[in-house]
Amino acid sequence: MCSSDLLAGGIHSAKQQVVRIDRDPGWPLDPAVSEAFADRLVPSLAECDAVLLSDYGSGLVTPALAQAIVARLTATRTRRRPVPVIVDSRYRLLEYRGLAACTPNQSEVEEALGVTIGDDLDALERAGRQLLRKTGMQAVLITRGSRGMALFEKGQA
Repeated sequence: MCSSDLLAGGIHSAKQQVVRIDRDPGWPLDPAVSEAFADRLVPSLAECDAVLLSDYGSGLVTPALAQAIVARLTATRTRRRPVPVIVDSRYRLLEYRGLAACTPNQSEVEEALGVTIGDDLDALERAGRQLLRKTGMQAVLITRGSRGMALFEKGQA
């Protein structure tokens, strides 16, 4: 993907993004591209403190890539603390399993679970807990725009 940002602001003011234009080369990518990416990426994980994956549906970042990363980190772990793997997936949230956390926005959660949350905090609680169960994540952080965010963790109220 190629991105272009149009910024506003002068020399003596803070620049602010007004528009972002994304041009994609044609999605989804051939699975061989994701596999080649994994082959190059996975060996370089030894020195990572965390891994953040953003899946925008291109086919590059996939649940299989996430599992390859977890497997490599588990096999080569020499640290006392595990390296967290966190995913932000717009389209395949429920396909990612057993990672440290996921960070969907509220509309992505509503779509994934087939529910409506709106301003209903009870519905938000149910959805967050359901997402924790379905994905096996250690934590789910649901972003809610101007309404803040909601964090759900295993074993925590």
